[in-house]
Amino acid sequence: MANNAQAIDGGPPFTFVFWSIAVEWHFYLLFPLLILLVKKFDWHLLPILILVFFTLRYYLMLQGVDMLVVSYWTILGRIDQFLIGMLTGLFYVKHFEQGRKFDALAFVGLILVLTALFVFNQYGGNGSNNVKWAIWLTIEASCWAIFIIGYLSLGRHFPAALGKGLVALGTVSYSIYLVHYVVLDFLMGRDWDVWLRVADPFGTALLNTTLILMPLVVLISAGTYWLIERPFLVRRKTYMVRAEAIESA
Repeated sequence: MANNAQAIDGGPPFTFVFWSIAVEWHFYLLFPLLILLVKKFDWHLLPILILVFFTLRYYLMLQGVDMLVVSYWTILGRIDQFLIGMLTGLFYVKHFEQGRKFDALAFVGLILVLTALFVFNQYGGNGSNNVKWAIWLTIEASCWAIFIIGYLSLGRHFPAALGKGLVALGTVSYSIYLVHYVVLDFLMGRDWDVWLRVADPFGTALLNTTLILMPLVVLISAGTYWLIERPFLVRRKTYMVRAEAIESA
């Protein structure tokens, strides 16, 4: 798999983000079993599994294992994010309703996300390798889960055009993820990522990202979505229709 040092690698920039797809596939292999277990033991199983995996990571850390590698690059570190996603989905189905109470969660979640990222950065960010990597991804996923639940309620206040625009971006988001680094590498190799300049380096980066990089990435991603991704999704739609018909019968 692409998150393994022995994996067949076509070379960056095209395969630079493939490691995360490997982690996703590892979860997809576990997902059917997790669904069966949740049906039997309800949502209570998921916090227990999160605690089990945290304990395992903490034990590995005490044994001197490189926690940056384990937590960032492998399913052992990322599994909490998927489990928290499942918990969030179950909460949404059983308890969610649009209203002021859930609107407030969007602001609470945003504050938690920004605070967590600030503290994470103060402790060295991605470049450091210490105890935080045993728990960081669990904290990050929890903060985002709270924000997402709130956002789903708050979204009813948004203009319809904004909602459609966000849906369109979400539709091509997988292509955006795979394409963005290819475009960035191309621009940086020719110094086109600083084509528009201001005195402040951060301002230069923001200006070029907003006016050059992002539009290019979205445009190219829309093309790869329609030419490569969507033809397979159309086939999946037929499969899903058959599954629903069988379930109804």
